Amino acid sequence: MALDPTTPRSRRALLTAAAAATAVTVVEAVARPLPAAATDPPFLLGVLNNTTAVTTLTNGTNGATALAVNATNGIAVEGASDTEAGIRGHATSGQGVYGSATTGQGVKGSSTGIGIGVDGNSPNGSGVAGYTDTGIGVYGHAPDGTGVSGNSESETGVAGVSVDGIGVAGSSFNFVGVYAYSEHHVALLIEGKTHSSRSGKATVTAGHRSVTVVVEGGLGGTPLCFANLRIYRPGVAVAAVRPNWPSRGKIRIYLTKVMTSSTAVSWMVMD
Repeated sequence: MALDPTTPRSRRALLTAAAAATAVTVVEAVARPLPAAATDPPFLLGVLNNTTAVTTLTNGTNGATALAVNATNGIAVEGASDTEAGIRGHATSGQGVYGSATTGQGVKGSSTGIGIGVDGNSPNGSGVAGYTDTGIGVYGHAPDGTGVSGNSESETGVAGVSVDGIGVAGSSFNFVGVYAYSEHHVALLIEGKTHSSRSGKATVTAGHRSVTVVVEGGLGGTPLCFANLRIYRPGVAVAAVRPNWPSRGKIRIYLTKVMTSSTAVSWMVMD
């Protein structure tokens, strides 16, 4: 005989039904596969974290910083790579990498081997641009490689601008301070005044036909020496400029005639 659904169940019947429902739940849990564990563990501080995927942090607020790292006395962020860039910055319209410092270096690049301390590359703009009001626009240091290297397909590889200081400075104790090279165009283009410590003015006094000049920095074995009169003297010209004479580090400028009055000459040495 069918049971009346409106008939109240006994306590034993309720317990039997609950036990059956529990058994079904257990069977479903066993039969259903467990969710796959994450490939990488959560990012933890103070320990070594290994991963095979990219870790991405996005801040959708305009003008907000996605990640801020502070160090009291050490390095805030350090990046290292065996074959690629240690740290790479990319920006659509802003700065790829921006560094600011009150007393130290805003951005510092160093190479201990044969690599490049700082490398700047731009297809259409400036590879590296440095600006300063009173100090150095761009400074690069490398014991064995290139301190600063800039490359651009169509614009300036390295641009240095300074209001009161030096736009671009190159210095070397034992080799070339600044090297300019172009395979098919002008290696060095200067617009404006130039000054060289290995040039100047000298005077051939009356009663003489030569003058001796001490050249700053000394002279190599076969230097190029030039001189010309700074005032017109009829029938007078520079006859020769003799390097390392009468002793090393000096040049002697000879005229074609003995001067009856003091005559100024300009000179320049390239070696």
